[in-house]
Amino acid sequence: MPYDNETMTNLAPEVRSIFDQTIEKKGFVPNVLSIYGPRPELLGGIAALSSSFGAGQLTDAEREVVFLSTSVANKCRYCVAGHTYYGLKAGVDAEDVDRMRRAEPISNARYEALRMFSQTLALNRGHSAKHVEEQFQSAGYTRSHTFDVIVGVAAKTLSNMTASLHDLPLDEAFEPYVWSPEQAALQVPIG
Repeated sequence: MPYDNETMTNLAPEVRSIFDQTIEKKGFVPNVLSIYGPRPELLGGIAALSSSFGAGQLTDAEREVVFLSTSVANKCRYCVAGHTYYGLKAGVDAEDVDRMRRAEPISNARYEALRMFSQTLALNRGHSAKHVEEQFQSAGYTRSHTFDVIVGVAAKTLSNMTASLHDLPLDEAFEPYVWSPEQAALQVPIG
């Protein structure tokens, strides 16, 4: 799915702009974005949502915890591989990344509260998450941070649906991090 130079020159200007920004930031256009190339209005919306999340109060590493936890909850092979790659690049501890991929508690208590809150929002669609939100806030996050996480879970769920529905091939950078849902022992927190 990667766009070659010829294809890149034939893209709509707004798509080219988003892809150029993505290449500048990530070094390539991930397949989960490139599939939207023919639909500039949708690509623009996804880019805007992602940009809003990126401008929030969470650190790069915390955003990756949200994205990886959500991707595991949504059983997205492509996105778990991708956010394993990005999480490690953002400085999330490798053992914690491995444990998140298995939907297991992690050693960093603050990130664990973030992981559980993100995973619970994704699995329960926001229902029955109040006690997990309280644990999240007890770890030092604020009510304002909950909105960052909600936007992150929503943005990643869109990508998860796209990647899973279209069975997107892994980008070369993600290939070392192949994942399958059977690796995760997901439990839906209730009440």
